[in-house]
Amino acid sequence: MTFVQAIPNLTLNAAKREVEGYFNLARKLKNTKFVERVNDDMLFLLIYMAAISTADIERDRIFDYAGRQKEYDASKYFRQIHILASKWGYEYAKACKYTSQRLKDVYLSKFFEKK
Repeated sequence: MTFVQAIPNLTLNAAKREVEGYFNLARKLKNTKFVERVNDDMLFLLIYMAAISTADIERDRIFDYAGRQKEYDASKYFRQIHILASKWGYEYAKACKYTSQRLKDVYLSKFFEKK
């Protein structure tokens, strides 16, 4: 086999390894508990919210942007809070408390609950 003939085989093998790696990662993420994924997501979302808040934007836009981050499972809670506050006229504190009451996870419920 010449060098020119070996190149397609090398790229095909590399592509196979990448696809197998993707499925292994997807399988690991699927087996990870929802609570563990959400805990990590909350950390990233809070850092994201802190970073965009330095731009001196309104609270509703911060919650809106955090709720639009589809790659994080926890973003749906921020989206729900934003909708309750902007569309239904709730105050953000009450929207957070209402959302916390509907959550099954104790960690997230305590996080969103207003003390």
